Amino acid sequence: MQAKQQIISRTENNEQISEFIKKRNDNFKNSSTKMIDSCLERNRKAIILDRIMIHADTPKQHLELIPDEIKKQTALHFQKIADSTNRDVST
Repeated sequence: MQAKQQIISRTENNEQISEFIKKRNDNFKNSSTKMIDSCLERNRKAIILDRIMIHADTPKQHLELIPDEIKKQTALHFQKIADSTNRDVST
């Protein structure tokens, strides 16, 4: 009985290993980013913004709900938050 359970367990492990090998090969062929992330054991994390406060603490303050405008304002925020917009640094 125990030997039968060990055989079943090994079979399941082998099937799972084969499945992961196939997935890795597919990622290698079709998606190098996924392959690299897998090798480095990185997980993709994303923040989903469905609303954003525009002009906080000003009379123009409003809550933006339009997806395209949210993307635009988010990009603008991250360009300006660390003063990272391109400018001449020689002065």
